[in-house]
Amino acid sequence: MDGQTVRSAGAAPGALRAWLLARDWQRVMSHFGGTPPATADEFEARALATMALRPGADGARLALPDLQNACTLQPRNPLLAANLIQALGDAGRAEQACALSTRAVQQWPGFYPLLDKHGHALAALAQWEAAREATGQALAAASLAGMPALAATTALAEELASRWWHPITLAGVSLRLPQPADAGFLAHVFGDDTFMARFHRFQDADAAAVDQFIGRASRRPSQARRCEWVVCGRAGEPIGLAGLVDIEPGSRRAELLVGLQAPDASGMAALKASLAVMQFGFTRLGLRKLTSYVYADNAGAQANTLHLGFAQEGFLREHVQTRHGVVGLYTNGLLRSEFEAHPMLQRMLARWQH
Repeated sequence: MDGQTVRSAGAAPGALRAWLLARDWQRVMSHFGGTPPATADEFEARALATMALRPGADGARLALPDLQNACTLQPRNPLLAANLIQALGDAGRAEQACALSTRAVQQWPGFYPLLDKHGHALAALAQWEAAREATGQALAAASLAGMPALAATTALAEELASRWWHPITLAGVSLRLPQPADAGFLAHVFGDDTFMARFHRFQDADAAAVDQFIGRASRRPSQARRCEWVVCGRAGEPIGLAGLVDIEPGSRRAELLVGLQAPDASGMAALKASLAVMQFGFTRLGLRKLTSYVYADNAGAQANTLHLGFAQEGFLREHVQTRHGVVGLYTNGLLRSEFEAHPMLQRMLARWQH
């Protein structure tokens, strides 16, 4: 779970408190080599040292008994509760972390460290809307208390603000996250060579690949490095797939993928789905650039890509080995400034949105 532990141990012995403030974790652990912890602050100190010296799930699991003892000895200490929530999340016990954080924010409303942990705990369970609300409350509480918000929390809040889990609709075409009920449709299109030649030639078609595709919907775009949707027609029936993949948060760019089944593959539905993804990427994810890679043997797709405002930035000769031989690859790019200034694209969006 993103975030960090909160050091307190205010009533710890003087030397131990100094080592904690200095983050001298080796001295903290040496101290407990001959003197087992007895107070809540001492249990917490050993837990913090354990997690610092063994970052990750293993250290968190080892620290849990000490943090639980500390909370038992000081049940009214919200900082101890915050550290226990953090350790539970780091140990992979997301449901326990969320249950504890829910109770804690009810007991100590408006307390920034707990609201912060609560937001991350909800996000770990893919409860996106609740996580967005809790993270917003955490940032407001930090501002009210004059505290700097953690960078991880600010980044989470910015990502949740895009509400990527909400369906995207544009003039009768909708894009939604894949669901377990889509397994049959996904297996069908993944196994359709004609469809995948237009969408993604290196996508496996077995059950594990289908499960993996659906499972990525429970991860944040920054974690999965992609957003993927099932494209649906007016009646809600699946007609294709769309995605923003290889998302690079630092460079704020991603690759656009859109593929629809015939007869929608070259019709208005494909255009609407493409525009919906492009607008989402630029306006809600805050991307700076979209890229599109098109195989040289798919002249129609390259023409459609250029029609969408992309500029051809290169051509890589005999670049990709596929099951059907070696093919070249067109590389195309579209900047957000170009998208926003493109008269035809903006005209279509304005008409279809209203």
